[in-house]
Amino acid sequence: MPYGFVSYNSIENAHTLAHAAKNKHPQGTTIVLAPKPQDLIWKNLPLAKKQRRWGRFINNVWFVVLTVAWIAPNALSAVFLSNLGHLGQVWPAFQTQLRKNPTWWAIVQGVVSPAVTSLFYFYLPAVFRRLSIRSGDL
Repeated sequence: MPYGFVSYNSIENAHTLAHAAKNKHPQGTTIVLAPKPQDLIWKNLPLAKKQRRWGRFINNVWFVVLTVAWIAPNALSAVFLSNLGHLGQVWPAFQTQLRKNPTWWAIVQGVVSPAVTSLFYFYLPAVFRRLSIRSGDL
C-alpha cells in the first residue's frame, strides 16, 4: 500500500516528529499527522496521484456545470417567486387568480422562494461532498 500509520505513546511525540519531518521526505515518504479514522475515505487511500488528479479535474468540471446550471433557476426564482406579480404579467390566467386571492398568494410568495432556495442550499453540500469522495479526496 502507498500509505502507512505509526502510533506513538503520546500526542506530543507524534507532533514533535511531524514538525521535525516538515518539508523533508526521507526515502521519498511524506510524513503528516493522520486525521481521525472515521474522517478518512479508506477506499481512496490506495489511489495513485494520476487517478486523483484526473478525479479532481472531473470534479472541477462538475462544479462548473452545477454552478452554471444553477444560474437559470436562481434567476427565475429571484424574478418570479420573490414577486408573483411578475409571473402574473407573463401568465394572464395566473394574474386573475392573483387578483382574486391576494392574501393567499402573498403568503405563498413569502414562503416558496426562501423554501426553494433553502432546499437547494441544504442538498448542495451533500452533492459536493459525494463528488469530492468520488474524485479521490482522502
